[in-house]
Amino acid sequence: MKKLPATLAGALALALALSLVDGCASAPPAGAPVFRRNVGLTEEQAQAIVAAFEARQVAPGKALAPPTDLKAALEALKTDRIDGFPASVAFLQTQTGYEATSLTAQTLLAWGEAELVVAEVLARTAALLEQDVRAVELRRRKTDADKKWLAEERARIDLFRETDEALRILAAEHVAGGAELAEKAVAEKPSDYVGYRIAADAARLRNDWATFTDSVTKVQAANPDSNGLRFLRGVEAFSRDGDAREAGQHFREALQHDPNFVRAQAQLVLVAPTVFDQHKELQALKAVAPDHQIVRWAGPGIEAAHAGAIERQRTIQNAITNRPQAPTNSIQ
Repeated sequence: MKKLPATLAGALALALALSLVDGCASAPPAGAPVFRRNVGLTEEQAQAIVAAFEARQVAPGKALAPPTDLKAALEALKTDRIDGFPASVAFLQTQTGYEATSLTAQTLLAWGEAELVVAEVLARTAALLEQDVRAVELRRRKTDADKKWLAEERARIDLFRETDEALRILAAEHVAGGAELAEKAVAEKPSDYVGYRIAADAARLRNDWATFTDSVTKVQAANPDSNGLRFLRGVEAFSRDGDAREAGQHFREALQHDPNFVRAQAQLVLVAPTVFDQHKELQALKAVAPDHQIVRWAGPGIEAAHAGAIERQRTIQNAITNRPQAPTNSIQ
């Protein structure tokens, strides 16, 4: 077998390296298969896993006070913080009336969605970190530092995946409870667009897109400038159509109307196409909601994946800078 010229061999090696960097820097596409453990966790086991995971993360800088009235419960809902939802639901379940019913439905659905979003972010981050692990595993000679890093990253990946599965189990329970109350709210006040907005949330979280479309149509007819409608269009684009770009546009429009719309910024972390974009959206989320679960739970993993991508870029740039130059053909 003939040996390749140095310039051609270098070009092929560079092309391969660039393709690896591109793959490592990009998050899995919308709709891509996500790891499923299928161990048959019970709800109690899932709760224990999530509680243990949270205990290992950075504690929130400011704990949320349990609500004592509906206004405080609404403010807790707007924070989109998983650690605040249990107390809110407990309080709301002691209240009666349409407003309490609709707010309980919204809180349960938001709780379930927050769990699903952070589960998906954890799953995608685990996939990115696994690429970093494979790259180090391919090294012929590994230092003690390499071996220690590999053990730590494998443990992090396993932890992310286990927590991902547990969060999805808990989310199913919260979405089911919220959907039941959403139906009750719509039945109680069929002319109130808020009920249909909640029903739309419940429908799309259960992949019932026919009901979702019907509910959104009613929301649009009653309040076409609803910021919640912009949010719904975003999740529709991503969850149903797999269009992260359009979804991002809707979420950004929602944020233009309300810069403190935490759920919209959290979704931007989810739909970000590359680890570089995701890191940027994480910083934006941290600025508006430093104690959000994506920041505290998934943030360290995103930071690690981002650092790994930067290091690979640096390696490739060094290879480009130092590779042999092709001979110059000049006419004498």
